[in-house]
Amino acid sequence: YLISVASLMLVLSTIALQAKKTMKDQVLEWMRSSFYGGGSLCGGFLIAGTLLHTVSLLSSSYVEEEHQTWYFLSTTIHILHLMSVILTMNTNQHPCNASFNSSTSNHFLRSCPKSDVESDQGSHSDKIRQEVLNTAVLLLAARLMRSWNQTGNKWLHLPDIVDWLILADNRILLSVLVAVSLLLILVLQSRRLTWVQTILSATGLFCVFWSRASTGALFLPFVPQMDRGILPARLSFLCVFLVLVSQFLPGQTSRPSVGHMDICLSAWTVLHVLLMRPHNTVLVAFMTVQQSVLCGCKLVLSPSAAAVFYVWMGRAAFFSQGNSNSIATVDVGAGYVGQEDYNAFPVAFLLGLATYAGPIYWFMAFLAKLNTLNPSHRDLHQVYFTVAVTCLLSMVVYAAFVVTERYHLFVWTVFLPKLLYLGMDLVIYYLLSVILVLKYYLWCE
Repeated sequence: YLISVASLMLVLSTIALQAKKTMKDQVLEWMRSSFYGGGSLCGGFLIAGTLLHTVSLLSSSYVEEEHQTWYFLSTTIHILHLMSVILTMNTNQHPCNASFNSSTSNHFLRSCPKSDVESDQGSHSDKIRQEVLNTAVLLLAARLMRSWNQTGNKWLHLPDIVDWLILADNRILLSVLVAVSLLLILVLQSRRLTWVQTILSATGLFCVFWSRASTGALFLPFVPQMDRGILPARLSFLCVFLVLVSQFLPGQTSRPSVGHMDICLSAWTVLHVLLMRPHNTVLVAFMTVQQSVLCGCKLVLSPSAAAVFYVWMGRAAFFSQGNSNSIATVDVGAGYVGQEDYNAFPVAFLLGLATYAGPIYWFMAFLAKLNTLNPSHRDLHQVYFTVAVTCLLSMVVYAAFVVTERYHLFVWTVFLPKLLYLGMDLVIYYLLSVILVLKYYLWCE
């Protein structure tokens, strides 16, 4: 009941922050300006997908297999984007190729040089090929991430890629795969870092590998198994802190096109791989590749639509790392990274970060993406409202449903664990939204 009341109060307070209009007019204006400005096909699917996911939580089977919903939504939006690009490029052509009536056709044909028409057609073809390539990379990475860890309930017994990688005979192969993944992450990160920040990130990533090798999970020559990898893990924590601090030092400012959130995202990536199990390091590399591709393409044009899309990517990443709506899949060992003994606050803090590492990564990637969208204060207001509605809608509906079905057979095994996950999810996105407010309402002019 407390969760239901708190969520409802958050919804009402968020709506109260909007302009003094009727509820119907406010919601319709928000939907038009936030989603349909970036293309009706993708925008409409973002709204429909969010509503359909909320409705799906009213079924115990869909709760147990929720990862299938997010895999479907996060991949389908890529296909719809590609369709939107092709349709747009076929209709919004060069002025020389625009539609016109027959009475003026000869005039336009005479006034438009043939070279301009051919060059414009060539540029359209190049853009379509580039978008097809970007979509193929995104879908390939998503497909591999989906097969990496089996989760849920119905298909949990099926073998996955990780089951084969963690075999003792494949230890060297896993070590090589993790090393290549860390190197790929470093290469992609170095494009937005200074040389000092690049060195710190490289040191932190090496300490991650060193820590895993010290525990015996990976192979590194001349490194004995010692101290559960506590020393290299703490060195990696130190490197993350130094990367965050270095952006405020004189002479260490990044390029103008790179904002503070890009540096924070790079620091978080080092912490992300440190908290993951060794085999899940490859997932972070896939996510880094996807984020780099998305930085260079206009998947969604409006900031609010981009917010929902990145939330979807975060939800898919949450399940791809092996999590589910069951408490049994929580990786308790992540809370003891760099810890000698049990200490309640550090263990709980690291455990929360590790469990929601995927959503945190993609929301920080969204904050970095905002630098390229040049949002106005009105856009940022809509972004906050969109994130609040996206997270609170499912929370309010599901909490009310659980209260109604409190005597159901699966209330303790299915419904209540999901409610705990939704509650923590609400806390995580609330804290990330505070960063959004602080960055764009207090620091920006």
